[in-house]
Amino acid sequence: MPNTICLTGPAFSLNGDTSYTGNVIAFMLSFNTEADAASVLAFEWFLDGELMVGQSSAVLDAEVSCGGHTIGIRILSASGWSAVKSVAFKTCLAVISTTIVGPATVVQGSSASYRVIETLSDGQTRDVTADYILTCPDGAFTGGNFTPSVNGEDTHAATVTASKAGADPVTLTITIISTGGNAGVLVVDIYDNSALRVEGLIDNPEILNSHSPAFSGNNVVPPLAAPAQALILASDLVASAVLKWRFEFNIAALLNAYPDSLQLVFLISGLANAPGAVRGLYSLKTYAGQMVMTGAPGSYLPTVAGANLHAPVTFNSYVTGGAGTLPDAALNVLAKFTYDVVHRTVSCVTVTSVSIVGPAAVEQGSAANYTVLFNFSDGSVSDLTSGYTLSCPDGLFSGNVFSPFVNTNPTHTTVISASKNGQVQLSRTVTITNTNTNAGILVVDLLGGPTLNVIGLIDNTEVANNHVPAYTGHNSIPAGATDPASALILASDLVSGSSSLRWRFEFNIAQLLIEYPASPEFVFLIKGRGDTIGGLSFAFVLKQFAAQMLMSGTTGNLLPGVSGADLPGSHVSSGTTMLDGANGSYAEADLPILLKLTYHVASKTISYVTYLEIVSTDIIGSDTVAQHTMQAYRVIVTYSDGSTVDQTGQYTFSSPAGLFTGNIFRPFVDDRSSFGAQITATPTSGTPLNKAITITGTGSNVGILVVDLFSNSSLNVIALIDNAEVTETHQPVYSGHNLVPALPASAAATAWMLASDLIDSTVLKWRFEFNIAGLISRYPLTDQFVFYIKGRGSVALPVTGQYSLKNFAAQMTLSGSPGNYLPSVLGSNLGSPVAYRSQVLGGANGSHLEADLYTLCKLVYHVVTRQLTCVTVTSVAINGPASVAQGTSAPYTVLLHYSDQSTEDITAHCVFNSADGTFSGNTFTPFVNETGTHQTTINAVIAGSTAASAQVTVTSTHGQVGIIVVDLFTVASLDVIGVINNSPNVMEHIVAYTGHNIVPAGSTPAQAYVLASDLVADNLLKWRFEFNVARLATEVTGPTVTLQIKGRGRTAGLISGAYNTKNNDTVMVMTNPPGSYVPSVSGGQELSRKSFTSHVVSGANGSHAETDLTTILQLVYNLDTGALTATTY
Repeated sequence: MPNTICLTGPAFSLNGDTSYTGNVIAFMLSFNTEADAASVLAFEWFLDGELMVGQSSAVLDAEVSCGGHTIGIRILSASGWSAVKSVAFKTCLAVISTTIVGPATVVQGSSASYRVIETLSDGQTRDVTADYILTCPDGAFTGGNFTPSVNGEDTHAATVTASKAGADPVTLTITIISTGGNAGVLVVDIYDNSALRVEGLIDNPEILNSHSPAFSGNNVVPPLAAPAQALILASDLVASAVLKWRFEFNIAALLNAYPDSLQLVFLISGLANAPGAVRGLYSLKTYAGQMVMTGAPGSYLPTVAGANLHAPVTFNSYVTGGAGTLPDAALNVLAKFTYDVVHRTVSCVTVTSVSIVGPAAVEQGSAANYTVLFNFSDGSVSDLTSGYTLSCPDGLFSGNVFSPFVNTNPTHTTVISASKNGQVQLSRTVTITNTNTNAGILVVDLLGGPTLNVIGLIDNTEVANNHVPAYTGHNSIPAGATDPASALILASDLVSGSSSLRWRFEFNIAQLLIEYPASPEFVFLIKGRGDTIGGLSFAFVLKQFAAQMLMSGTTGNLLPGVSGADLPGSHVSSGTTMLDGANGSYAEADLPILLKLTYHVASKTISYVTYLEIVSTDIIGSDTVAQHTMQAYRVIVTYSDGSTVDQTGQYTFSSPAGLFTGNIFRPFVDDRSSFGAQITATPTSGTPLNKAITITGTGSNVGILVVDLFSNSSLNVIALIDNAEVTETHQPVYSGHNLVPALPASAAATAWMLASDLIDSTVLKWRFEFNIAGLISRYPLTDQFVFYIKGRGSVALPVTGQYSLKNFAAQMTLSGSPGNYLPSVLGSNLGSPVAYRSQVLGGANGSHLEADLYTLCKLVYHVVTRQLTCVTVTSVAINGPASVAQGTSAPYTVLLHYSDQSTEDITAHCVFNSADGTFSGNTFTPFVNETGTHQTTINAVIAGSTAASAQVTVTSTHGQVGIIVVDLFTVASLDVIGVINNSPNVMEHIVAYTGHNIVPAGSTPAQAYVLASDLVADNLLKWRFEFNVARLATEVTGPTVTLQIKGRGRTAGLISGAYNTKNNDTVMVMTNPPGSYVPSVSGGQELSRKSFTSHVVSGANGSHAETDLTTILQLVYNLDTGALTATTY
């Protein structure tokens, strides 16, 4: 019912269900604001118009009579009593029927949807599928969607069962229609090549043993499985002229285990000593086929007991070399077999060729791509380059990019190899050409001109010493290089004694080519300023690859030189423009480019650009950044020729409006919708750069979260923050420890959390406040903040309350004094308060340790979306079997169920008890006594308070048959046996007789299956057999146990006897010594006794073989119903 004003007082809502299957009802009130809730002076609840005595809070939990009712509520405020607001509801609605609804037939290879529908006593129906678990032994369910198993069965009936704890199962019989013709086994034979390393595996990710290979020495997958139940069998090397290897794949087993799989994929992978063709044969066997393993370790050979489904098919493939002792990961696919489950066909894809693909020739100084390609019989091509390591003795590979070494070797051939795990699998020959025009040294001379501050540097980011300048006094790069020939750059001092040469720089192109063979070009910069503006002449030349850099002179007058000849046609003389402003600085940022030279590796040519003035140095990036996002910024230098240089790495970024991680900016979050800001990039030396940006926000950011708890004053309750990055994570705030961090009450506005003491109010009892705005400011990279309210009550009870969000500018305050502190907020609400309902466990003992308390609610504030989610406890329940038989045990767990459908296992905190049994930890063992099947209550107790209870049925074995005794009268001259003759392979043909009196032999009489007497020295009783039905009931698989008395007499005639049943408390014993054994029983009660008369045939000859004897009496005991059926002959 909505929050409408009822005559007088604040608006409120009456919340609760309108139908209940039991007679316990729950209703609660919620208000628009906490001030409205606090203004209520009293509550009055009405049931069917009558005032309910003792109900005086905002929450009602009560038991009422079955039927239709009306609940009403009115509140008292300073304005007087409101009108009564009411809601009609029904209790004790009964479930009349529960049925499974869905198709009557399902075809193998398809699926169908089934639902569980309850019909209620008022004629309404409801879908309760989510409360049940649907199963069928002939397929698999995903929720309510059923997919039948695909197998070799004909069309047949199947049972769908819907199960729910504490309820009888519901069943539906359906028909599964088979299309027939399924394969059972795929057999793959490989011929001729005995030097293979070969394996077979399954390539379906949903299959448990997918990619568990079978191979010689690991012949069965999974290991230790019987051959017929294995998924894969692999031969060892076969001693045959043609057949060398065999693999078998158990399609039938996979179809049964994975009915949802629409195709099954099998791979044969391998390597040979040398690459070449490989051939073989594959065939499908019928569904009834069984895999068999013949031979012994080292000579295993799988076969199949069963016929071919289709004629065998030959296949041809290609195998790579490099077998050696490689691990399985190095093997390549030889053949891929795909079994189509729906159409029941198999396809085979093989390798037609494998090659390294790329240029036949590569020039020194250039680069080329090479790939490893597998071509398959279906026309597909797989690039498997990533699985290989490519190598060549005459160059370097970066991934699959080949760069030949640059040297003086003439044009020649070399080999590119593709390897796995160090073993070469394939290779190809390529030609490396050399036209002998590679450059070795670049020499740059600056001629005439005024005094210069001049530097030379390398402008390739991949070069380790890029942008490290060489200049007078810092003449070698790398610094400190003792051998000029190995340096990357040499710089002269000011050259004296020359009419023209003033400065020289040398760049070691040969060394760069060797160290960085993948670089397509190398860029060299000459930068500088003079004391006046004017022209500057220069000359440069390329030296041959074999040239060597030299350094002559001493410190202060060093001059680089070269040992080696010029490259013909490489000499250039020209001029550039020089700016003034020389001030002794050699910092790159202070100097413009005089000359930019680019050596092009592939063409072996050099280009140059003169006088590049810096047009601008700018911070580049978006002008607008939204709160909760990130933006990258860079510093870009633009030159007069339009070229740019990224110098981001030489700057440090900052902004008062946010945080920088390197050059990545994330603005602080506040309550503004849009505002201007500035970011600054500060160089190592020089003038900082600034950029104006706009930071956009949506406003309406949350500042404070307020959480109120109503009614329950007997709580030990805390609040905490659950973010690992917050310094005060998991530091609880609570009554007596009211601020976190610990601060004076006057500093409440700067705390992360505030907690009230117990509040003297009719409704409001506890309050917590969380400073979201402060947390966002301190931890701007956090996307969500997680808060917990945890506690215990004196007893387990529902807990109600509300939470509200305050605006970003709101301030937390703490009024009152120690013992009666009450937090409040200076600020307005964002939206209406939200009511919540949770559960609190009992056992409050004054502890405020987090480990002693349980979650009442979890609140998550999502910073980006500005949304708050609240998860509460919906119930506390004991989970476990609905019934436990006497003499058995069952575990139980206690789960907290949350509103987001998650659960928390709190079993370890509970002590269990029951009046009808004992607990060992959480395992319940009911007492064994003569009490019949009955209900009992299991309680889970925490710190002396019951947290949850559950009704469990204890089923009694008292009164059930435990022993069947069969006596034969009068006829002494019998060859007679007692037989357990149950279903095939389970308790079949277990025989006891005189001289073989206890079965199994060596067991105690109480634990035997059958006891047999010797000839009894009694006027009436001559033979006795006892059958241990209680033990058989735990071991047979069917619902019945078949027991037989078989024999022959010396003459044919009638024989009489009796059979009686003893209850489950009875124990079999054996009296008298061997030769005069007579079985008896100890304890228990007799349940029934019946006489019988049958017929015995002649021919007794001392044999106790079952095949020599005929049946005198057959007893069939139904383990489910307890019915005993006798047949005489």
